[in-house]
Amino acid sequence: MLSHKNVVCNAYQSVATARITSHDRMLVFVPLYHIYGIMLIGTASLSGATLVLMERFDPEGCLQLIQGERITLLYTVPQVLAILSDWPRLKEYDLSTVCYT
Repeated sequence: MLSHKNVVCNAYQSVATARITSHDRMLVFVPLYHIYGIMLIGTASLSGATLVLMERFDPEGCLQLIQGERITLLYTVPQVLAILSDWPRLKEYDLSTVCYT
């Protein structure tokens, strides 16, 4: 079981190592009740980064949000990166704002 202190320390470490600031915009579609979602909420809260939430992952919607919301941080899992990299319309989107995934 993780304590509150564990979660808070993880947020501080994530902000420091990834150099997350209030200028960052983070796209989150992982479940918020899972430790990964909890960590991302804590990291955004601590750094002041904007949190852009998707109810569930959808490749086209994800790419539209990255471009439209100018997402800078895309924390995800390998399966999602595989889907996005093979997406037929990938080259139609401007993903240049993403600096960390």
